[in-house]
Amino acid sequence: MKIWSIVAVALGGALGTLGRIGADLAMVELPGGHELATLTVNLLGSLGLGLVIGHGLPGIASALREGITIGVLGSYTTMSGVVVVALGLPSLGLAYVLATVILGLASAWLGYAWGRKLSPPGRVS
Repeated sequence: MKIWSIVAVALGGALGTLGRIGADLAMVELPGGHELATLTVNLLGSLGLGLVIGHGLPGIASALREGITIGVLGSYTTMSGVVVVALGLPSLGLAYVLATVILGLASAWLGYAWGRKLSPPGRVS
């Protein structure tokens, strides 16, 4: 990894972290707000990553692409958050984890399909 990739991932990580805490703060007053925020960011992150991978972002520097995927989306989403939420929901914990994984896969697939549709003609992946 080159220095610009490291810088892009670090800056992207800061942005993703701010987005993650922003979602928590925005939903903290709602019933189940933390759980909803964790699920929401994981689904949006899966959608976003699928979109970026499906589209390929041709013409974008690899460092910027890494900053978006590894940095922003990697720090925005959180499996550790899912596990902590599941532990706090004794009767629903397994259902929460399964819903996160299944809906996350569906979101990633939707994003990938959307990205492919938006990608330039003749793109080879």
